[in-house]
Amino acid sequence: MLKLRKNSIFFFLCFTTLCSFVSHKAVSSSEKYKAQSIFVYTFTKYVNWSKSQPDRFTIVSYKNSGINPYLQQIAATKKIKEKSVSIVLIDPNSDIPDCDLIYFDDQNAKLAATHMAKRSMNNILVVSQSGHAEKTLENINLFEANDSYKFDINLENIEKNGMTVSSNLLKLASKTHD
Repeated sequence: MLKLRKNSIFFFLCFTTLCSFVSHKAVSSSEKYKAQSIFVYTFTKYVNWSKSQPDRFTIVSYKNSGINPYLQQIAATKKIKEKSVSIVLIDPNSDIPDCDLIYFDDQNAKLAATHMAKRSMNNILVVSQSGHAEKTLENINLFEANDSYKFDINLENIEKNGMTVSSNLLKLASKTHD
């Protein structure tokens, strides 16, 4: 019990520090993408999938996204849910393959909405980085506000897609939509 409490406190301190100190005005775009990739990785620790890809944890992103080198760095050095991580980069004409998580940013939001409408999103965590994300499709939206990153969680969509979220992550969300 004490270890769980220490882990929760540590997570809270690290995450709030990351949210506070990642100023979008004071950092380069590469530093912003690196911070976004850390958020994506951290989100996976606090979401539980009822089903997932059996041998690898697969993250899909669009080829033109600036986050990709940082996601690939995570894939090379980390595990998610005790699995190796695979990053699949898709082009605008591709359908979304089987995966555990799809990430998209503002420039790909409309494209992602079109692709997601073509398939079941069951057991796929949808993480967007957008000021104008499609609220009906996203699960977690990462955004910049007051010189830091914040995120909203659409709990209804996550549960509808067959996943659950840790209460620790819910407490840190800027907004939780039910």
